[in-house]
Amino acid sequence: MRQVPTFGLVIAIMIVLLAVYISTRVESSLLKFLILFFPVLIVVSAFLGLAQENKIVGQIAKAGYIDQYVAAHGVGTQKAFKEFIRELKDDGYTINPRMEKVLWEEIKKKAGYNYQNSV
Repeated sequence: MRQVPTFGLVIAIMIVLLAVYISTRVESSLLKFLILFFPVLIVVSAFLGLAQENKIVGQIAKAGYIDQYVAAHGVGTQKAFKEFIRELKDDGYTINPRMEKVLWEEIKKKAGYNYQNSV
Protein backbone atom coordinates (compact mmCIF):
# COMPACT_ATOMS: atom_id res chain seq x y z
CA MET A 1 0.00 0.00 0.00
CA ARG A 2 1.33 3.40 -0.93
CA GLN A 3 1.71 6.20 1.54
CA VAL A 4 -0.83 9.03 1.67
CA PRO A 5 0.88 12.40 1.19
CA THR A 6 1.02 13.89 4.69
CA PHE A 7 1.08 17.51 3.52
CA GLY A 8 -1.97 16.93 1.33
CA LEU A 9 -3.81 15.32 4.22
CA VAL A 10 -3.03 18.26 6.51
CA ILE A 11 -4.20 20.75 3.86
CA ALA A 12 -7.39 18.74 3.32
CA ILE A 13 -8.15 18.76 7.05
CA MET A 14 -7.48 22.50 7.23
CA ILE A 15 -9.80 23.19 4.28
CA VAL A 16 -12.63 21.20 5.85
CA LEU A 17 -12.11 22.79 9.28
CA LEU A 18 -12.10 26.26 7.74
CA ALA A 19 -15.32 25.46 5.90
CA VAL A 20 -16.93 24.24 9.13
CA TYR A 21 -15.82 27.40 10.93
CA ILE A 22 -17.16 29.68 8.20
CA SER A 23 -20.43 27.76 8.06
CA THR A 24 -20.98 28.38 11.79
CA ARG A 25 -20.89 32.13 11.07
CA VAL A 26 -23.63 31.97 8.41
CA GLU A 27 -27.37 31.98 9.13
CA SER A 28 -28.76 30.57 5.88
CA SER A 29 -29.08 26.76 5.71
CA LEU A 30 -28.53 26.75 1.96
CA LEU A 31 -25.38 28.84 2.27
CA LYS A 32 -24.09 26.58 5.07
CA PHE A 33 -24.66 23.55 2.86
CA LEU A 34 -22.83 25.14 -0.08
CA ILE A 35 -19.95 26.27 2.11
CA LEU A 36 -19.53 22.72 3.43
CA PHE A 37 -20.34 20.84 0.23
CA PHE A 38 -17.76 22.30 -2.16
CA PRO A 39 -14.64 21.94 0.04
CA VAL A 40 -15.62 18.38 0.98
CA LEU A 41 -16.24 17.62 -2.71
CA ILE A 42 -12.80 18.95 -3.63
CA VAL A 43 -11.06 16.95 -0.88
CA VAL A 44 -12.91 13.74 -1.73
CA SER A 45 -12.16 14.10 -5.45
CA ALA A 46 -8.47 14.67 -4.69
CA PHE A 47 -8.23 11.49 -2.65
CA LEU A 48 -10.24 9.54 -5.22
CA GLY A 49 -7.77 10.72 -7.85
CA LEU A 50 -4.92 9.55 -5.66
CA ALA A 51 -6.57 6.16 -5.28
CA GLN A 52 -7.08 5.94 -9.06
CA GLU A 53 -3.40 6.75 -9.68
CA ASN A 54 -2.32 4.06 -7.24
CA LYS A 55 -4.67 1.59 -8.93
CA ILE A 56 -3.13 2.35 -12.35
CA VAL A 57 0.41 1.92 -10.97
CA GLY A 58 -0.69 -1.39 -9.47
CA GLN A 59 -2.07 -2.49 -12.85
CA ILE A 60 1.20 -1.55 -14.54
CA ALA A 61 3.16 -3.55 -11.96
CA LYS A 62 0.78 -6.51 -12.23
CA ALA A 63 1.06 -6.51 -16.03
CA GLY A 64 4.82 -6.99 -15.66
CA TYR A 65 6.01 -3.74 -17.22
CA ILE A 66 8.18 -2.86 -14.24
CA ASP A 67 9.77 -6.33 -14.16
CA GLN A 68 10.50 -6.09 -17.90
CA TYR A 69 12.07 -2.67 -17.47
CA VAL A 70 14.27 -3.80 -14.57
CA ALA A 71 15.32 -6.95 -16.46
CA ALA A 72 16.29 -4.89 -19.52
CA HIS A 73 17.78 -1.78 -17.92
CA GLY A 74 18.25 -2.30 -14.19
CA VAL A 75 17.56 1.14 -12.75
CA GLY A 76 18.48 2.57 -16.14
CA THR A 77 19.02 6.10 -17.31
CA GLN A 78 16.68 9.03 -17.61
CA LYS A 79 16.45 8.39 -21.34
CA ALA A 80 15.47 4.74 -20.80
CA PHE A 81 12.91 5.75 -18.19
CA LYS A 82 11.35 8.37 -20.48
CA GLU A 83 11.15 5.73 -23.21
CA PHE A 84 9.45 3.40 -20.72
CA ILE A 85 6.90 6.11 -19.86
CA ARG A 86 6.28 6.75 -23.57
CA GLU A 87 5.72 3.02 -24.10
CA LEU A 88 3.18 2.97 -21.27
CA LYS A 89 1.38 5.97 -22.78
CA ASP A 90 1.36 4.23 -26.19
CA ASP A 91 -0.23 1.20 -24.51
CA GLY A 92 -3.08 3.40 -23.28
CA TYR A 93 -2.06 4.22 -19.72
CA THR A 94 -2.53 7.79 -18.48
CA ILE A 95 0.69 8.84 -16.79
CA ASN A 96 1.12 12.11 -14.93
CA PRO A 97 4.26 13.43 -13.16
CA ARG A 98 3.23 12.01 -9.77
CA MET A 99 2.72 8.58 -11.31
CA GLU A 100 6.14 8.84 -12.96
CA LYS A 101 7.64 9.40 -9.51
CA VAL A 102 5.78 6.42 -8.05
CA LEU A 103 6.85 4.22 -10.98
CA TRP A 104 10.46 5.35 -10.51
CA GLU A 105 10.27 4.39 -6.82
CA GLU A 106 8.82 0.98 -7.77
CA ILE A 107 11.64 0.45 -10.29
CA LYS A 108 14.28 1.34 -7.70
CA LYS A 109 12.64 -1.03 -5.21
CA LYS A 110 12.55 -3.90 -7.75
CA ALA A 111 16.16 -3.22 -8.78
CA GLY A 112 17.29 -3.47 -5.17
CA TYR A 113 18.01 0.20 -4.59
CA ASN A 114 16.82 1.83 -1.43
CA TYR A 115 17.42 5.16 0.21
CA GLN A 116 20.56 3.96 1.99
CA ASN A 117 22.50 2.90 -1.10
CA SER A 118 21.10 5.36 -3.66
CA VAL A 119 22.84 8.37 -2.13
